[in-house]
Amino acid sequence: MKKPVWQNRPDRFLIFALCIFLFASCTATRRQAGKAAPAKDTGTTTVIIDKKLRAGETTDGIFIDAVKAKITDNKPDAFKLFTRVAAIDPGNATAHFELSRIWLERRNIPKAIEEIRAALQRDSTNKWFYNSYANLLDVDGQYAKAAGIMGQLAAREKSPEDFLQRQAIFLQKAGKDKEALTVLDKLSTYVGQDDEVLLLQKQQIYLSQNDVEGAVREVRKLVGFYPQEPRYLLLVGELYDNNGKNKEALKAYKDAEARFPDDSNIQFALVQYYLKNKDTANFQHYLEKAILNNELSMEERISLIAPFIQSRNQENTPIGNMAMGLIRKLAAQEPPQPEPKLLYADLLVADNLIDSGLAEYKKVITLDSTRFGAWQQVLLVYAQQQQYDSLLNYSQRAAPLFPKEQMVFYLGGLAYQMKGDHGNAETFLQKAISLHKTGNDELLSEMLTALGDAYNSAKKFAASDSCYQAALALEPDNASALNNFSYYLSERGERLDDAERMSAKSLTLRPGEATYLDTYGWILYKQGKYKEAKGYIEKAISAIKGDGDATLYEHLGDIEYKIGNTDKALENWRLAKTKGGKSELLEQKINEQKLKE
Repeated sequence: MKKPVWQNRPDRFLIFALCIFLFASCTATRRQAGKAAPAKDTGTTTVIIDKKLRAGETTDGIFIDAVKAKITDNKPDAFKLFTRVAAIDPGNATAHFELSRIWLERRNIPKAIEEIRAALQRDSTNKWFYNSYANLLDVDGQYAKAAGIMGQLAAREKSPEDFLQRQAIFLQKAGKDKEALTVLDKLSTYVGQDDEVLLLQKQQIYLSQNDVEGAVREVRKLVGFYPQEPRYLLLVGELYDNNGKNKEALKAYKDAEARFPDDSNIQFALVQYYLKNKDTANFQHYLEKAILNNELSMEERISLIAPFIQSRNQENTPIGNMAMGLIRKLAAQEPPQPEPKLLYADLLVADNLIDSGLAEYKKVITLDSTRFGAWQQVLLVYAQQQQYDSLLNYSQRAAPLFPKEQMVFYLGGLAYQMKGDHGNAETFLQKAISLHKTGNDELLSEMLTALGDAYNSAKKFAASDSCYQAALALEPDNASALNNFSYYLSERGERLDDAERMSAKSLTLRPGEATYLDTYGWILYKQGKYKEAKGYIEKAISAIKGDGDATLYEHLGDIEYKIGNTDKALENWRLAKTKGGKSELLEQKINEQKLKE
């Protein structure tokens, strides 16, 4: 296959830039480490120049000192010394050239042009001076003059490619498109008719003239020169497509597809074309081809479908649902890859298909155990479903793989706590807290609350109280901390007034929460306010539709007993037992009451 010119020849721009660099490097400046930049020189300061040589001075010596000042970034001294050289030695072209560069740095373009002209008057053969002059004219908007200089340089050189190309660019800037095309035709005699840079530059000129067919004609030349390059065929379609020529665009895209049926860029161009023209059937067809095309990286394929997934998240559209189907196919492709399976799992969970999503997350973990996102989602699903055995299992497996991931240890600590392993719960929760970074006080407050629960279960009451206090210091409205702290204080019969205050606040934050109603009722019971306590416990049972847990019925039995309703007390204690109540005193209370009957 014949390669485009750009593949086997250095870029002409690069060669040109390299030459400029090599020339400039003779007097290149460098900034000293730690030295502050000099104050900006606007070029308006009047500098008194000594135009005579002093005893022992030479022009060459002053010039060398000027170069040293320039190299050390001492711009004021460099300016003074180069100005002295120019004054003492009127024929020194290089001094004027350096002064031109200094004026350019000061953004004083007229002075920079004045000095480069002075340099050229003293050395009219130096092409680098001419090149600098053209650059300054370009900056000053004098494009036609800049083009003229490039033309003069091109006429002098045996290999004028760079100068001709820049001449064409300046002519194009000056609005002289016809002349620019003539120059490019001349350039083609040096670089060849198949030069990509030249043909694409001509294409741009035709586009600037709104001559779409002219632009297409230049690109079709590239198609002819490089028939194995699909991007040129694609460019023809894009030129038509971007300029409102729909029929021509579709024909060009179809021609490209016929020659390169598996090219993902052509497929994607057809996706965009049909989407823009609201042809849903063809849009879906080509989107599927592009998404399932193994030429694209998985990252590219996912990014291709991402906008349609986002539209699906915003509203239930046919295109969004189609995108879901494509992700499912992508996830099922062989060989399996973790990225699409992870995305598919996320979408399933978003659709509340939790079990299906969980299965996909587990497949991701099997394919690549380093994907923390999949592990975290598995842990979160099991935590939400209160499947503590599974949560504990995956936490234990994830901990050695991700020793610095806070959520692994936080959720693992919760699992241990729910399984009654308070020692490991403490260890995991302490690790989670140690991994916490600044910010997100809400999460830290929740973790401290969980650790407080673990300490309380282990009867480490001082440590437990300290955790709850720290949690509330971070988040005074942490309802869980308020409820748990107040309940455990009431269980110990300590600080009942504080407990009542905290429990009441938790109810203002989460009104109607059964657990919180029970806590407040139990505190009232501890305070001897039995009738009030009964009302809150009954509200708690009602809040969960009369199907309260064993603790609620045991509490209600205790309150009925204090009120004197012994029959109702026994009834509720027995109900608590049938619901799995395992309180140490529950059986004793039942037996004692039965003996009294």
